[in-house]
Amino acid sequence: MTNKKPENITEYSRWLKDKQGVLITNRTEAYYNTVASQVKSDFEGSDFWNCFTQNLKEYNDEYLLQTRYSLLRDTKPLLLIKPYVSTLMKTYRKNVVDNKN
Repeated sequence: MTNKKPENITEYSRWLKDKQGVLITNRTEAYYNTVASQVKSDFEGSDFWNCFTQNLKEYNDEYLLQTRYSLLRDTKPLLLIKPYVSTLMKTYRKNVVDNKN
């Protein structure tokens, strides 16, 4: 591959391997999912998250009094994990598409 920018995700994956030493495989996605799930689990068990969710109704009631709008629809926010493909595509956008170099 020359010094031209990768034009799609397939070329980007090859560029990651050739220029950065990062090999994208099924194991990469499995590892990402394992780590992201662990981070989510750790955060959900954190003192911060527990305190925040316990006080959420109070926060919502205070916000409602000040603005006449409810802060949340549910009592406890749902934490989501960004899908692997979405994360890979974001790195492509940041490293290639939006990169002026």
